[in-house]
Amino acid sequence: MKKIIYTVIVIVCFSFVFCCKNRTKTTISIHKQELDDDQQAISSILLNELNDLIQFNDSLKKLGGYSDTNIFLVDFYNEDSSCYVKIMRYHYYDGSKMDGYVIIKDNLIVFNNISECGFDLVYSDNLHKNRIRDFPDENSDKAIHTDFDPIGKRFKIHNKDSLELLYFGFL
Repeated sequence: MKKIIYTVIVIVCFSFVFCCKNRTKTTISIHKQELDDDQQAISSILLNELNDLIQFNDSLKKLGGYSDTNIFLVDFYNEDSSCYVKIMRYHYYDGSKMDGYVIIKDNLIVFNNISECGFDLVYSDNLHKNRIRDFPDENSDKAIHTDFDPIGKRFKIHNKDSLELLYFGFL
């Protein structure tokens, strides 16, 4: 009788482990596929920096709410014949300046001035271009009535595979 009970317990345990293991793999592969669609619009080096800032923002949220936004602006610009990019979290997006956007991990990533210096880092054909309904824009109450200090990073762009961090903090 003990052998039968032991055998049944072992079979149930293996079945449980096997079923959970397969379910986890399926969920991860579906989630990865969803992320890949929008992430293909961004070079890997810029995507890594965005993910780092998103993780930093998430850690601030866990500490007690300094960061109540999940909007990130990626702004390219040219200064003294060199190319730069600022990545910052912000409390709204400006649709009139937006070249396009992607959604990564429930975060809105908005790109501005890609033609200035971002053509090697962002593939604008893969960006969404329509207005965004689920996030506040420049005309929202949140944009108009919120005192906000954006936190972010400023990089010098050397080439499509090299960003030099110049500043990290309040912009």
